[in-house]
Amino acid sequence: MAQMGIFWAIHVSLTNSWLKYKDDCLQNGIATRDVMDLMEFMLSVSESSIKLEKLYIKRKRGRPEAQRTAKKEPGPSGSV
Repeated sequence: MAQMGIFWAIHVSLTNSWLKYKDDCLQNGIATRDVMDLMEFMLSVSESSIKLEKLYIKRKRGRPEAQRTAKKEPGPSGSV
């Protein structure tokens, strides 16, 4: 049930964003035929978020590895 609420909230926020986009386009004199419809706008936003996800480099989790240094050659053993 909570998932439906999340999807509903995303849908409402995208719809409100599209209405703002549409008003801005009309105020700036962009032709009506050049304005994206709601479905095209939602697809554009989702494609952008997918591309943005791929840009981020995922950090490795856990303990960081120590930098590797050249191994020292074993020296002569001393008596104990």
